[in-house]
Amino acid sequence: MSARQLTVRLDAEMSADLKTLMEPGINQTEAVRRALATLAAAHRGAWMHGYVADGAAVQVTAFRVIEHGTEVESEGLEAAA
Repeated sequence: MSARQLTVRLDAEMSADLKTLMEPGINQTEAVRRALATLAAAHRGAWMHGYVADGAAVQVTAFRVIEHGTEVESEGLEAAA
């Protein structure tokens, strides 16, 4: 895929969310990259492990938080009860 620009209209809630993501000192581009990568990984993992049908929308209801750059072993996703 060639490099393209993404344009998103920011409302007050999205602006506040973006500001929160930038608090560690990262710029808008890096904040959006990290957010997209995180959500995309949740989708791929849910599809791969069969928690939802391939291509189905995923709703993230829980997550594990670690400091950015900390290495941990992947434990995969756990199915919701």
